[in-house]
Order: sequence, then C-alpha cells, then structure tokens
Amino acid sequence: MEKEKTYDILSLFGKEELEDIQRKLSKVTQLGFITVNYKGEPITDFTHFCAFCGYFRHDKEFYQNCQTSDALSSIQASLLQKPNIYKCPCGLMEIAIPIIVDGVYLGGFLCGQALCTNEPEHLNTMQPVLKNDRFYQTLERVAPLKNDLPKYTYEKFEDIASLVSMVIEMLCVSKINQLNERKQLYEEVETLKNLQNYHNQLLQKMEQYHYLSFIQSVKDYAKIFYQAHSPYDQHEFLNVIQTEFSSLCLETYPMDIFLFQSYDVFELWFIACYDYEYNQKIIQKYPILDTVFTYIQHSIKQDLSLNDIVEKCDISQAYLSKLFRQCFNLTVMDYIHLRKINIAKYWMLTTTKNIGDISFELGYNEPTYFSKIFKKYEGINARDYKSENRYLNK
Repeated sequence: MEKEKTYDILSLFGKEELEDIQRKLSKVTQLGFITVNYKGEPITDFTHFCAFCGYFRHDKEFYQNCQTSDALSSIQASLLQKPNIYKCPCGLMEIAIPIIVDGVYLGGFLCGQALCTNEPEHLNTMQPVLKNDRFYQTLERVAPLKNDLPKYTYEKFEDIASLVSMVIEMLCVSKINQLNERKQLYEEVETLKNLQNYHNQLLQKMEQYHYLSFIQSVKDYAKIFYQAHSPYDQHEFLNVIQTEFSSLCLETYPMDIFLFQSYDVFELWFIACYDYEYNQKIIQKYPILDTVFTYIQHSIKQDLSLNDIVEKCDISQAYLSKLFRQCFNLTVMDYIHLRKINIAKYWMLTTTKNIGDISFELGYNEPTYFSKIFKKYEGINARDYKSENRYLNK
C-alpha cells in the first residue's frame, strides 16, 4: 500500500530556494538542472539551459520528448531509490536523483546536458515519443552545438550523481527536522494553552467549595501535566514547573528532582500545592481560618482533635464546623485525615517505614485504626498501596 504524502517538494523548499540550489549545484558541476514533482512535471525554471537543448525544449512539438524523458527517468529513479544515469532522446547524458522522504517519493532533481566519453553498454537510453523527419533533421542541424557541452567520463557522472544525491538528502533531512521542530513547538504551545486552561478551571472550581471534587480535578490535571512534560530531563522538568507554577507555593512546598522520579510522588506534591492555594482562597474570605490552617500544618503529626483546634485557635466549635462545611463540604476531622493520608502515602512511596511506624508518627495510636481510616478515604488497604506503589528500591 502506497504511503500517504505528508510533504511535497514545494512545501519543503519553495520554488525560489529550489532554484537557488539548482544554481549552486550547476556552478559546481557545469550541468543543467530542473526539479520535477512526483508526476514528473517541472516545478522550477531550468538552470543553465544550453543552446542545443533550447532547440528542443522551446519547440512545442519536440518538447514532448523532453517532458516524457524527464518524467520516466525520475520515476525509474524512484523505483531504484537511487540516482538513475541515462541518455536522453537527443543523445545527451542525464541524471535523475529521486527525492524520497519517509519512504515516500516526492519528485526528483534532473541534471545533465553533457556528453559521456566512455558510454557503457548497459546505459539506458530514452526513446523519443515523437520520431518524425523534422526531429531527426533538427538533431543533425544542431549537432555542432554539442561541441560546447561539458564532457565527462561515466565514472565522473557517477561521482556527480553521488554528490548531488548526498546534498539533496542532507537538505531534505534538514528541512524535515525544521518542520518537525515547528510542529513540536506548535504542539507545545497548544499544550501550554490547554494546561493554562486547566489551571484557570481549577481556580474557578475553588469557588464551588467542594474539596473532594476539587482534589479529583487536581489529580486529573496532574496526570495531564506530567504526561505533557515527562519527556524532559529532570532538571528541565523542574524549570518547566518553576515557569508554570510561579504563582503557587513553591517556597512552602519546595521542589526536588526526587519528586519527579515517580508520578505518584509528583501527584502528592501537586495536590499539596493546590491545597495551599485552596486554603489561601478561603483565608481571603474568612481570615480567622488562617490561624486554624497554620495550627493544623504545624501539628499534623500529632493526635489532633477538634477540641485542640478550638482551644488553640480561639474559635467556637460550632462556627469552625460551619466554616468547614461551607468551604470544604467536609468536617474538620475529614480534612485532617486527608492531610495525614497524603503524608503517609509520600512516606510509603519514598521510605522504608512500615505501616506501624507511619501510623504512630502521624498521631494514630493504633495501626489498625490508621489502616481503617486509610481504606475509608483511598479505597485500598495501606499495606496494599505500599506494596503496589513504592518505587524507591525497584
């Protein structure tokens, strides 16, 4: 099955650049050049047109021979997938060099208008499609003009074919790389636009004051962001994070290369950043909660109770509970458990601490109670999560 043509010669180079290439190659080789598309149709003007060829290419009737020869020789070159050295219907040496990109034939460079001093027996000769008396009479009449044409050995023609083929191949590779770089840049720009849209949507979602729904959206965004930027090396990834998240709490939750060696660890850092932003949004509306969030942050590894918070933060239990229902759609203790579980997950992912040590360090007096809380919010046993996701020693 023939591959689809993703590019064409003119989209890769443009007519002016093709003709500039022809002029430079002609200056080196002393040969005439023209470029044809995959149908064998000329797409550039002829470079270094000789007087002998002018009698045939400028004649509407005789030009049929030249045009057919150009088309057939370039197609033969595409089938061979290498330069095709042949003799044109008027007896001149020509070379067809295929332009093949990603296995697809796009057209060819044709060069020639020269004589060979040692034609091999196997040399392919294009037969004229128009063979009348006027054609042969004209050939005989303008034959003296051949004396002005360059003369090369067949080996020299092979060297020229190899040189031009190498130049064309290098130029094609360079052009494809440029197009791919532009395409990649465009895709990156589009990705950044989409990421910014996600970020803006999350900021809007904060206004709904439904914490669990918000965190799920954060997780979705984290996955998209990680997939978009994970091809970068670790240092470059950090640079991307710093650029994209300059508005977030990078001082409160500093980044480390270690954070980005695993998506699960990255997700936890991502959640921590947006949790901070969520809290800052709420503090703007209810400044009294600033003290509450600060106390929870500093005491998160203790056996926190609602009474402890009420006493230390000088706020009534009823009012505190009301604010958390309005701002989080959660109880105060639900929020604290979620914060503790995220810390537990980070330790499970990055340390060798066992479940018992983790539960005690987070203020849970009984590992069984911690496991019950973990499964309630995560839907999986803490031990199973640790065995499935910890990557530190893999």
